[in-house]
Amino acid sequence: LACCINRIGKVSISSCTITSEQATDIFKMMTKDTEIRELGLDGCDLSTVNSDHLAICVKNLSKVNIGNCNLTNKQVTEVLKSLNENAKIKELNIRDNDLSSVDLNVLTHCFKYLRT
Repeated sequence: LACCINRIGKVSISSCTITSEQATDIFKMMTKDTEIRELGLDGCDLSTVNSDHLAICVKNLSKVNIGNCNLTNKQVTEVLKSLNENAKIKELNIRDNDLSSVDLNVLTHCFKYLRT
């Protein structure tokens, strides 16, 4: 799956059942080389994806929908911390993930780097 979608500019496999291995492979492969610019994985369980791989991929895409993906506190924190002036991301959807344990400073930090 990972090698097939890695050469497509816009990918949406939202609300699909994917294995932990498939989810991990998608993000691992995207850290090396990808043509994906927009990624929609909302509704897919990404809780086992390495948080560093997730953060690297998200910041280098322009539009990402990872809402309702069972993201862990560590994953959300790493993604939000990665957003800075060098990040390419313009739109990030992380709705329906548990953000209650994410530090408020981390949450507010990312807002200045996302365009509305």
